[in-house]
Amino acid sequence: KQWYQRRVRACWFELMWIAAMQQKWSEAADYAERLFGASNWSKTSYLYLLASFRYAQFVDNDQDRKYANDPNITNLYRDVKEYQIRIAGKRLQVEKYCVRKA
Repeated sequence: KQWYQRRVRACWFELMWIAAMQQKWSEAADYAERLFGASNWSKTSYLYLLASFRYAQFVDNDQDRKYANDPNITNLYRDVKEYQIRIAGKRLQVEKYCVRKA
């Protein structure tokens, strides 16, 4: 069962990036949200990607720039730091990057 779950998550990861490359931001955000909920490893990076995809969705819909500062997106970026983990006493480089850019 655990092997199956890992395989499904790997598929979600690939589908997320395919949707992002096709600029299907809502679909990419859905996969990032699934990965965020299912991941025990790097919630920080998935939350950062989720917030970034939601931001891209606002900007891409030709809405006024002031709506891109949606409080939900801002809160997602603020929450990125809360999910950082340590492995062997060190933080992951990907997570450091996400926290710095959020």
